[in-house]
Amino acid sequence: FQDYLTSDPVRNTLACLLGPDFLVYSDIVFMKPAFVGSRQPYHQDRVLGYHIDDGAAMVGLWLALDPADEENGCLRFLPGSHKKRLTRDDFAQMEERARSGELVEEVLAPADPGDVILINSLVLHASEPNQSDRTRWAYSAFCVSCDAVFTAEDDKKPPFFVIQGARKPGRI
Repeated sequence: FQDYLTSDPVRNTLACLLGPDFLVYSDIVFMKPAFVGSRQPYHQDRVLGYHIDDGAAMVGLWLALDPADEENGCLRFLPGSHKKRLTRDDFAQMEERARSGELVEEVLAPADPGDVILINSLVLHASEPNQSDRTRWAYSAFCVSCDAVFTAEDDKKPPFFVIQGARKPGRI
């Protein structure tokens, strides 16, 4: 995954969004086994404890490793939700609406292997359980500008992986 993140097409795209100096704050592999896999409720990545100042550029990079479709739990988004930082109570209200079928504005984002979805850190997104007989794997990296300020105690700072440029004094 490091080779992928440091490839020219990925670095150049992220530089357009994050500026010349940026790093991976955290990354994860998601697996939804056939007929299993839990629902990922609606959330905004920035609010989930990343301890990054609100003004900092942050984007999620979601790479499909398997086909992702409605049946096996592709990503779902709420357009326009990136305009405001919400609370966990707001997430719960959206989740309640989603479970009752009231989110008519929900947009599904199917993806083929190799497709990348770039996720604004404030856009509400979710995914359903895998109801298919196919496994769905995806890789996700949360990338942040090196201009960001870490807002928690230093002992909570994860080991960042700089993709391009350099870290800056007094910054992340």
